Amino acid sequence: MIQKNKEAEKLLKDMDEKELRNYLSMNLSLLKSVATPDTFDHLVVIFRDDAISHCGTTIDPAIVPSALRNLADQLEREMLN
Repeated sequence: MIQKNKEAEKLLKDMDEKELRNYLSMNLSLLKSVATPDTFDHLVVIFRDDAISHCGTTIDPAIVPSALRNLADQLEREMLN
């Protein structure tokens, strides 16, 4: 059973940098614990209700912009079909 930690009890907008980093790390750890053997890495994007987003990743940060561009292209193709 998954238990919430103290960061999950606060709103994202009320978290300081350390709490936000811990929260994103917790999400990444959860994904890693249930990942299939062919999963390369993870990128977590969390959207707040005011449209601000936060990102955590287990991949090289230099790869993130191109990975997000590829994802945006894929989403656009899927929405048009």
